[in-house]
Amino acid sequence: AVGVGWLGYQQMQASSGEEEALAQRLADAQRCMIASDYACAIDNARVVLSLDSGHAEAAELLELAQQAQSEQQQAGRLASALQAAEDCLAAGDYPCVRIRVAEAQALDPANAQAALLLAKAEDAERNVRVAGYIACASPCGGKPPSGKGKSREGPG
Repeated sequence: AVGVGWLGYQQMQASSGEEEALAQRLADAQRCMIASDYACAIDNARVVLSLDSGHAEAAELLELAQQAQSEQQQAGRLASALQAAEDCLAAGDYPCVRIRVAEAQALDPANAQAALLLAKAEDAERNVRVAGYIACASPCGGKPPSGKGKSREGPG
């Protein structure tokens, strides 16, 4: 009878240790979530679920952490695309600006910064074309570049 009692006591201690580990991991997952360390929150929530697959709070925390991590990654991709578009604009590479803005708008169609960068690129490109026309018109003295236009001087 003493052996059965001891076995029951050991099982109770093991169960208590498992509950403490579960509670600690759940608390760690919550702290990680508050700190926006979503990978840590996901890892700890998964440990809790491995100990208790029906743990509703851990399942909800896991889902929220995965969603937040996904949003964080998307925000990073958006910031990278916008920075690349700005770099292209600074380099005067207007086709590159259009490509990078399209990437940003695929992630966030209503992004105001992307729209502004595209407008700046279009304005700069237009200014380059106008400057090219002006540069050609000045040395030509107002005559068509081919020299086949009418002469302002009379015959002579």
